[in-house]
Amino acid sequence: MVASLYGKDEAQDAIWVYLEHSDGALAGVSLELLSKARELADQAGWPLVGLLMGEDGEKPSKQAFALGADQVWLAEHELLQSYTVDAYTHVAHQAIQQGKPNILLLGATPDGRDLAGRLAVRVKTGLNADCTDLKLDSSSGVLTSEVTGFGGGVLALLEIPTHRPQMATVRPGVFPPGEP
Repeated sequence: MVASLYGKDEAQDAIWVYLEHSDGALAGVSLELLSKARELADQAGWPLVGLLMGEDGEKPSKQAFALGADQVWLAEHELLQSYTVDAYTHVAHQAIQQGKPNILLLGATPDGRDLAGRLAVRVKTGLNADCTDLKLDSSSGVLTSEVTGFGGGVLALLEIPTHRPQMATVRPGVFPPGEP
């Protein structure tokens, strides 16, 4: 098995959420992920961190704080104005190397799926894709991701016990958005 760039002993006890946004507002899936991640972070006593990339992140970052983020890592540059594979992957990879989150959650949107797959390869970790629920064992810090298949007839529970960050993409619409 290939070793990840950092393991559970080096990981910072924090949950990160990749924040998608457009026109100065967070995307619906980001609102949902912040809500669920806040619940998990409170359960574990960990901080919730938003990862926001773009050209004008002031409004979306304020929205993230209003929805429970403890921190927002903001990367602003004209080349990040809209999603591009190379730029977003490069910036997110640098942030992960610096912050070493235990968990990174992304929306299962076209951009979120693209970014998640590329990041998982770069940091040499697993990726639980298209999840419909998330649970966190507070004592071990292991995230359990629920994935359904065959129209809901099959249920799989997935974990990434040793590699970090534990990554998951979550289907839009499975969690309620949080209230400010």
